[in-house]
Amino acid sequence: MDPLSITAATIAIIGSISSTYNTIQHLRGLPKAFKEVGQNLPLVKETLDLARGQLQTTSDESVKKAIEPVITACQERAIELKDIFDKLDKAMEQQKDANEWSALVNLYRKTVVYLGKSHKVETLMQELLDNLRCLAIHQLFKVNNQGLATKLENAINELSAVEPSLPDSDFETKEVNVTQTNSDNARGFVSTGGHQENTMGHKFHSAGNMSFGMDFMNILNKG
Repeated sequence: MDPLSITAATIAIIGSISSTYNTIQHLRGLPKAFKEVGQNLPLVKETLDLARGQLQTTSDESVKKAIEPVITACQERAIELKDIFDKLDKAMEQQKDANEWSALVNLYRKTVVYLGKSHKVETLMQELLDNLRCLAIHQLFKVNNQGLATKLENAINELSAVEPSLPDSDFETKEVNVTQTNSDNARGFVSTGGHQENTMGHKFHSAGNMSFGMDFMNILNKG
């Protein structure tokens, strides 16, 4: 898809996340990280709305091509956030009397630990905001952005300081002792203290620096 279509689709995704957040925000014991994510959803939409408006008025295809990777990265983080919120929303529907975070925390832990530490909601939102900050400082978006880059920077800093939604200890790899035997005089085996690693074919995203092509960096430098 072109950057304008990607941006429009991402705005719709953020709208869906906002609806789900409205469902879970009143849960007792909801982690502060979730609240911080929820509070930043309007800022995300504001930035994407600005991007969509600017993309609708530009005819410079080189600019569109240069920012496409950043817009795509925003969409990917938004999709990952939505997947997590959708799972929580489904669990809420199945537990209509649930009014505490403790009713959902095991599902959240299972989902995120399987995917990796970088898929905590606060980390995904932080990466999303960081990508949006790259857009906000782009010369295409500098007109009438009303200090948007500063607001995004402040939001990123606040997310980095928030208490994590899951402790790091939940992601520690633990060795599992396994014993397996066969009866009826069949040959068996015993395995103790081992561990097995499987390649699941998943793509993980780091919360670290993101590299962009030189064409994008050159356009940034012009700003």
